[in-house]
Amino acid sequence: MALTTELQKLEDHKVKILLTGRLNAVSVGELKEDIRTCIEEGNNNIIVDLHALDFLDSSGLAALVSGLKLSKGSGGYFRLFSPTEQVSSVFKLTRLNTVFEIYDDEASAWEGKK
Repeated sequence: MALTTELQKLEDHKVKILLTGRLNAVSVGELKEDIRTCIEEGNNNIIVDLHALDFLDSSGLAALVSGLKLSKGSGGYFRLFSPTEQVSSVFKLTRLNTVFEIYDDEASAWEGKK
């Protein structure tokens, strides 16, 4: 399954991004562009819903790291929530779970509280 991204722009410079499918070398361009556009429009507080992401590779990780850097560089935050088991294991194996704020659910991601 190809990657689909669904953006929901909210008040207070907030955006929720739902990722569905596979985030890999073939699909990272769309996500990177979406994040860049959000930041340029002043929407720098971003949460990413991973519950429907089936697969994540190193290119996908790089796109998420890029989003984290862009968001934090503009004074915002970039939080992830509801990762699948496969996606969660990739974060643990790469130790990027210590870099990203990863939450169990959407409400916790918005609050920034684990």
